[in-house]
Amino acid sequence: SAVLVDMRYTETQQELIVVPGVGFDQIIVGQTLMNDIVKIQGRKGLKRYKRMGYATFSHGCERFYVKTLEYRKRGITFSSYYLYQSYSNQTFILASIRLEKPGYAKTTEGIILGQSTSADVEGAYGKSIRYLSSYGKDAFKLFYPKAGISFDLKSDSGDYDTLSSANKVIAIEIFAKQE
Repeated sequence: SAVLVDMRYTETQQELIVVPGVGFDQIIVGQTLMNDIVKIQGRKGLKRYKRMGYATFSHGCERFYVKTLEYRKRGITFSSYYLYQSYSNQTFILASIRLEKPGYAKTTEGIILGQSTSADVEGAYGKSIRYLSSYGKDAFKLFYPKAGISFDLKSDSGDYDTLSSANKVIAIEIFAKQE
């Protein structure tokens, strides 16, 4: 089990250390209740969202809900997902943490949001399959399901298959480790 660093948010906080597959502070993916995140992080700058979407599974298409707590000025978004039929009687448990600018985050392996490159990420976590990113055609994602982390990087060439040392980490996502 990972040891988490207590990094409660303050206006002067400079660094947030995140543990892949786990989280930060007392906030742990797969364990922490969404309501408890507000108790830990506070209400300052909080925006809440609920949306509905659809996903395809082997047995067909299912409707699902996404509950999101966003602290935009801190660059932190917490999300939880539930299938529609179980929504009304579910306790929402944290599924993922997304870290973006203007926040400052660093993984326990030393990858720094906004500074580290794709070469740094692959040096720390190994080779990864590259995916298109939701950040646009000149961005790509490095996904490490066994570590419980992914990185969105901005490509300087517009080609997501080209790993350039100029590519910078623009987002880090923490989720439960997948075997």
